[in-house]
Amino acid sequence: MLAMHFACSAAALIFMDAKQKNGKASKYAVSFEDATLEGFISKTKKSIHAIITEYVRKPAALVSDAAAAERYSEMLFDYINRPSHYTRPMLLMLTALMYDNQDPATLLLAAAVQLSQEWILIHDDIEDKSEMRRGMPTLHKLYGSSAALHIGDVLHSVMWNMFIDYLGVANPEIRERLYNKFIEVAYSTASGQFQELNFMYGKDGLRSAKESTYFEIASGKTSSYSMRGPLQLGAISAGQDENIVEKLGAIGENAGIAFQINDDIIDMQKGYNSGKGEFNDIREGKLTLIIKHTFDLASDDEKQRLAEIYNKPREQKTGEEIKFVIGAIEKYDGIGFAAKKRDEIIERTTEQMLGFLDFIPKNKFAAWLQATIINIYNREQLY
Repeated sequence: MLAMHFACSAAALIFMDAKQKNGKASKYAVSFEDATLEGFISKTKKSIHAIITEYVRKPAALVSDAAAAERYSEMLFDYINRPSHYTRPMLLMLTALMYDNQDPATLLLAAAVQLSQEWILIHDDIEDKSEMRRGMPTLHKLYGSSAALHIGDVLHSVMWNMFIDYLGVANPEIRERLYNKFIEVAYSTASGQFQELNFMYGKDGLRSAKESTYFEIASGKTSSYSMRGPLQLGAISAGQDENIVEKLGAIGENAGIAFQINDDIIDMQKGYNSGKGEFNDIREGKLTLIIKHTFDLASDDEKQRLAEIYNKPREQKTGEEIKFVIGAIEKYDGIGFAAKKRDEIIERTTEQMLGFLDFIPKNKFAAWLQATIINIYNREQLY
């Protein structure tokens, strides 16, 4: 399969030839010697955005009609140009640099990871019937579901173009490992999304939901492509062995789940501007530890009403019904329960990082990586 992808990408061969002639993919050269983490993030974000822009312009340039091309470009770059933390590519780059991977071409891998987020969010928003993303209407609300689905598909293709081009300049000894990990992350993310959709649109919903299902969803949808995957891809790009890759994966797994629980808690704060709308999880009928705990402790009558409300489509839920769910959550301290679980996982992750000091180098990139992971727990959102 890997050979087939190489055969299908002339661009990969061009990059391989460029590496043979020039030694490095110098077009992506950027200094990583910034004095502060903030400076590193700012410069790296600009470089990654520039790479994404270069690649996404390729399909946009194929439309000959000027007006249509302008509209196509507007749609392709909509999510790309919205404010984003770029947390995933930052985790990848910091891990790579921590293990002394100074190759500027790694930015291309980081850019592919960032672009994967954009098309996944577009598809996710359609499937969840979400109305807001990063403080603005979702793409399907602006242009319709068919157009949004098309844009997501195009960005998905561009992501593979970028990833295959990176494989073309990567160390031949790690290409297959990178490919396998990238695929693993994609499959895990899709599995988590399916399980969430299965809960949201299934007939039994809250009545059959298990706490373990929530953790499987959080592991797939959040940890896999937001934390675990970027850390592991960064380590593989630096040639680290599987023992280190797995240890980093364990840290990313717990950190991602802790972040997801925190994100669920933040969603319950009235008036909080998450960029996705107020009480979004209740409106979309998503499974959280908050609602699971509340449902488990509720009376039979409360269970009946909670299940009925949660099974309704977003557009059919009334303000009074949202208030009822919020009231039940407050009554049974669903948020307190979730916060306790989050704190337990944060403590476990911190212990993991302290216990893994033997494989974490002592340099500024390692310090920045640890600070970034810890900061994610308190960050408003990864999106």
